[in-house]
Parts: sequence; C-alpha cells; structure tokens
Amino acid sequence: MFSVLVAVGLVAVLGIGDHKSLEPLPSDLIAFLPKLLVAGLIVLAGNTAGTLLGNAVAQAALRATGKTQPGLARVVRLALVGAAAILAVNQLGVDTKVIDLVLAGVVVSCAGSIALLTGLGGRQVAAEVAAGRYVRHLIKPGDVISFDDPYGGDRRGCSGARGDG
Repeated sequence: MFSVLVAVGLVAVLGIGDHKSLEPLPSDLIAFLPKLLVAGLIVLAGNTAGTLLGNAVAQAALRATGKTQPGLARVVRLALVGAAAILAVNQLGVDTKVIDLVLAGVVVSCAGSIALLTGLGGRQVAAEVAAGRYVRHLIKPGDVISFDDPYGGDRRGCSGARGDG
C-alpha cells in the first residue's frame, strides 16, 4: 500500500511540474497491463503446480520410506514457485541475468555438497562391500566361523572349520 501511495504521489508531483510528461502514461499502462496479467498467471500456475507436485513427492516419499517428509514437499513447492516468479519477472521485462547467475551458483553448490557427502561418506560402505567380495572367495557355504572377540580385537582366535552341512 505504501508503494502504491508513493507512486500516486510521484505521478501527482510530476503532473504539477510537467503536464506533457504524463500524456503517454495511459497508453503505457494499457501496453503494460497484458504483461502484468500474464506474469500473474505464471505465478498462479507455478504455485498450483508446486503444490500438486509437492504433494505427489510427499506421497511418494511416504510410500517409499514409511515416514512423512514435509521438508521435501516444501522444497519442491518453493523451487517451482521460485522458477515461476523468475519467469514472471522476465515477462515484465526485467533483466534476470544476475538472478540466473545466483541461482546457478546455488544449484552448483548444492550439487557439489551432495557429491562430496556421497563420495566421502560412501568410502566406508565401499570398503565393506569390497571386503565382503574378497571374503566370499575364502569362505564356502557350510564353513563355521568363530571369534573370541566379536569386535575383531584378537585375530588369532579366528578359526574356520568345515561343518557337516
């Protein structure tokens, strides 16, 4: 409301000072109105699509994990609403190069973080999988394995003996 009142005040002051500068204002408003309506429709469609897709992702996550994931649905919804807002601002004629660069930086940072977390966090899992594949060739079905220390402290207590079945 404050911005609207400031704009009306500026137009009034400009009208008092220079009447000729206000003459193209009605035609400019009429030319701008379709862009504004399309931008509003883009935001509305983005919000609707974000809500629908967010709910679908939340239901899929619930079926997959058995737990509700409200944060995941919120991220999907906000991403679609944000993309719609950028498209709407672009429709209004605003240059969005800076927004595009910032968004690209955020996406690359998130992807890099996930890649590092997966790579560094998966080392232990990869080592255990490799160890399991190595031991698979040494132990045959029916072997009995016993350990003195269940945590692997004394390796000399490991004995492998053939069982009967």
